[in-house]
Amino acid sequence: MGENVNSISVVIPTYNRGEALGLVLDRLLVSDRKGLGEVEIVVVDDGSSVPAAPVVNARQASPGFMLKCVRQENAGPAAARNLGFTTSHGDIVIFIDDDILAPPELIRQHVEAHELNPSAVIFGMCVPPSDSPAHIGKVLEIIYGTRPNNSRFEQVSIVSSQHLSVEREDFPSSVYASYLRTPAAEEFEFSARLWQRGIAIFNATEIGAVHDQQLTISSLCDQQYKHAMGCAEAVCKLPGTLVMDELAKIATANGPVLPRDPLATKCKQMAKALAAIPPVRRTLVLLCELTGRIVPSYRMNTKLLLFVIGVFFFAGYREGLGRFGPKYTMTEDEKKPDSSGYDCHTEARQDKPSFRGATMRLAARCLNGSIRLAGGLLGSLLGSCVRRKWLYFPFVSEALSCVPFSVGWKLRNAVYKRILSGCGDDTILHFGVTLEDERTKIGRNVWVSVGSYIDYAEIGDSVLIGPHAVLLAGGRAHRFERLDIPIKDQGNLPKKPLLVGMGAWLGAHATVMADVGEHAIVGAGAVVTKEVPAYAVVGGNPARVLYMRDANLAASARRCS
Repeated sequence: MGENVNSISVVIPTYNRGEALGLVLDRLLVSDRKGLGEVEIVVVDDGSSVPAAPVVNARQASPGFMLKCVRQENAGPAAARNLGFTTSHGDIVIFIDDDILAPPELIRQHVEAHELNPSAVIFGMCVPPSDSPAHIGKVLEIIYGTRPNNSRFEQVSIVSSQHLSVEREDFPSSVYASYLRTPAAEEFEFSARLWQRGIAIFNATEIGAVHDQQLTISSLCDQQYKHAMGCAEAVCKLPGTLVMDELAKIATANGPVLPRDPLATKCKQMAKALAAIPPVRRTLVLLCELTGRIVPSYRMNTKLLLFVIGVFFFAGYREGLGRFGPKYTMTEDEKKPDSSGYDCHTEARQDKPSFRGATMRLAARCLNGSIRLAGGLLGSLLGSCVRRKWLYFPFVSEALSCVPFSVGWKLRNAVYKRILSGCGDDTILHFGVTLEDERTKIGRNVWVSVGSYIDYAEIGDSVLIGPHAVLLAGGRAHRFERLDIPIKDQGNLPKKPLLVGMGAWLGAHATVMADVGEHAIVGAGAVVTKEVPAYAVVGGNPARVLYMRDANLAASARRCS
């Protein structure tokens, strides 16, 4: 077919690839084009912060090659590929990612593949760099499957766009769906459209290239996270793509739990959800990297890495559901079928998400109810022990402060309702918040940020307390009159509760040793030693009135300061 092809176009979408793009171009410019027509290389800069044009213009195209660069506002890889397709003129168009190092024979192999399989879409394989760890390479084989070596062309149902070629006559206007934002979503949509049009997809097992990315455990996990987000985008925006078994299996394995699911599935999904919390999954990556260095077991490292990748994939899919799910508003372009007339927007998209949403809300209510019940029972037990002096309350508070995430503040609220003098509904005490005195009273709708310390206080409703604030019951906690006895042995003064008025805001790292009036603001890092009037804004060390939120009180506030 090479003699019958007038020209070939190579389209490279790129985003913030920098100088590394030059190596990709250098490899292509020495390609073997024997028996082929002119090769046109079009680089599409998808709104990179540093333009790609200088890297492209620094290359001198050899005879038989033409090199140019076009730029668009950032719109995603699908839109960039389509711009390159409409800008180019080749009979065969090869799409190559900006991190793929092509061997000299790659262009000629794609053309020969179209000669053997006319009117088909062809893609080849990519291998990681040769210095990649062995167990990571094994994991890639497991994820993407092993390909038979006895067949040059394997017919498949899903495309891979790392290096892919099409015949222009099969696509009059564009190839990809420009409104999709993730590579995985565009591949699933493209594959479904090819299936509907009866266009075959072949994996050319003998066409290979090198993926020029340093392959680490962290980068591989992030790659799978982004791929899963793309799967979720396809499911949410284009329910018709669920006709593909691969995507349907992904949606079933990683989607919300349904009431009819068996108990084992529900438990497995719950375990995945806990492991997919950002701090937990990052800890798993560190554990995986550590075992890869110190544990010689190849099999163990492979299994652990597969588990961690599964956790990241689950997290990415759930993130995609949240981003592109029921609350996502489709644009007018998304509602239209593509130029071929195929419409993936079958099956009213609101039906499934609404059912899933109701299921998730029911599960959330059950979880919250369980936490309240467990917290109430635990609070009653701990409260009884504290009142009998069997337990020291600050130690109880320190232990409760270590429970992380939303489970933590919900549990603390439920427990403190049974121990403190008062703890209002919707009050949130974040991770690391410790209380010194069980006589403390906290109103409704109070927010206390991480790491704050509260001695003995009465806090009104709707108070906001910033991170690492310190609330002390008065400026003098210890006796220090006698010089012949260490201060720590002279005992404490009687404590009166620190009063924080309704609607007040205490900034981060503020130290408060005097009462704060209603709707007052204490600036970050301020040290309050005198009573703060209502509606005053104070700051500094020692804190002084900066201005009044209520102009009618400004004169009296100045006299107080």
